[in-house]
Amino acid sequence: TTYFVPLGALYEIWRVKLTNRSSARRTIRAFTYCEFASHWSLSQDTVNLQYSQNIVVGRWHGDLASIVSNPNLDPPGSSHAFIGLAGAETTGYDLDREVFIGTTAGYHDPEAVERGKCLNSQAFSDNACGGLETLIELEAGETREFCVVLGVGSVEEGRRALSTCASTIGVQSMLDEVREHWHAKLQALSVK
Repeated sequence: TTYFVPLGALYEIWRVKLTNRSSARRTIRAFTYCEFASHWSLSQDTVNLQYSQNIVVGRWHGDLASIVSNPNLDPPGSSHAFIGLAGAETTGYDLDREVFIGTTAGYHDPEAVERGKCLNSQAFSDNACGGLETLIELEAGETREFCVVLGVGSVEEGRRALSTCASTIGVQSMLDEVREHWHAKLQALSVK
């Protein structure tokens, strides 16, 4: 998996490549997971956690999830984030962290992964997360690529971001631009 932020973008791409190195056809479920800052303020999330956790709404929109903090202040006081898949179908989602992780499980063994599927939970207050599920079928020797797109912005902005990742050539081009940008900046640096 390669993680990067395209130049000038308010989203990041998790470029995932899966290869079936066996001699048999394989079907796997792949899951994403991320947590969102509830209040988008470190001090508020630290000292006012009860309030921060009660101002979040996570909704599924058919092709991506949105997480809105302070929805009653929509805009300018609210904060919007999104997560979605490009190049793979989302077959399930959990936006409520307790449903994805579980009440007795942990990050090392989330219940959604243990049971093999998400329960399509939305988040209303408490802890929102970005748990998405996709089903990937791979023939022997086959490689598949898809992208997780996670960013800041409205549902419409999220859909535009997903559309930029519709082609593997386009994703590679964005990654090449990032590499060239940073290589140009760092080429003058030398360490002795």
